[in-house]
Amino acid sequence: MRLEGKVGIITAAASGMGRAGSEIFAREGASVAVVDRDEQGINQVVEEITQAGGKAFAIGADLRDVKRRAIMVHRSGCVSQL
Repeated sequence: MRLEGKVGIITAAASGMGRAGSEIFAREGASVAVVDRDEQGINQVVEEITQAGGKAFAIGADLRDVKRRAIMVHRSGCVSQL
């Protein structure tokens, strides 16, 4: 697992390429912050990842909002790794 111990922030993660990226990061061992403004979609992605044994958590955010972007990074835990 190449990403063990890492945190990945995946945006637009409720569907499509973002969803696929979230699944790949989790499969490689990362703890994944699944981010999208579609909260129902990200909750489904997180549920599927965790049921498969991966680590993921949902962050509902519209990234056009500067404050939400800062909150997203803080909640992901990436701030402590900078």
